[in-house]
Amino acid sequence: MTSRWWIAAAAAAGVAVVAGGVVLLRRAAPARPAPPPVSVRSAALSPAILALAKIDPPPYVAPDGRGPESAPGFADAMRAYAAGDYAAAANGLRRVRQSGSADVPVNFFLGVSLLMSAARADAAAAIEPLTRVVSAGDSPYRQLASLYLGKALVRQGILDGAAAEWERARRLQGSHTRDAEDLLTALRAARAAR
Repeated sequence: MTSRWWIAAAAAAGVAVVAGGVVLLRRAAPARPAPPPVSVRSAALSPAILALAKIDPPPYVAPDGRGPESAPGFADAMRAYAAGDYAAAANGLRRVRQSGSADVPVNFFLGVSLLMSAARADAAAAIEPLTRVVSAGDSPYRQLASLYLGKALVRQGILDGAAAEWERARRLQGSHTRDAEDLLTALRAARAAR
């Protein structure tokens, strides 16, 4: 009887050691990064799909002078934006962000200014500030930020991401719901025609 008890105790101890080793190995294993979004080289996109990435910059209407938009440098950057000098606007808005005053309007107009540049790198850089606006939640810029974020994703060939953003924008109540629906319909049609 005693030998059976020792055998059972030894087996239980062995199982505990193996289970503990598995747990330690899992904890020690590096976390796997999320897979990158599937993209298509922009050169491989059809003209119909690339046309969806075209934007008309929204006008900027200055507030009554109070609030976060009165951060130093913001007014100068927005004067450049209003004049169509999007490179100067982007540089000024970057400086505002570096000063720690990165709020929703700063990120929104930085993203738009970067999208207005013809450089592919600027279109890629527009994704981050526009994502911040979307992630911030409810704001006057939320729905339009999703539309422009979708356009930035199209320029990068991330079509599924663009469709997801436009679907989010479509679900929001606002003046750009129809724009989001039209973009989704056009994207589906263009993808089906390839």
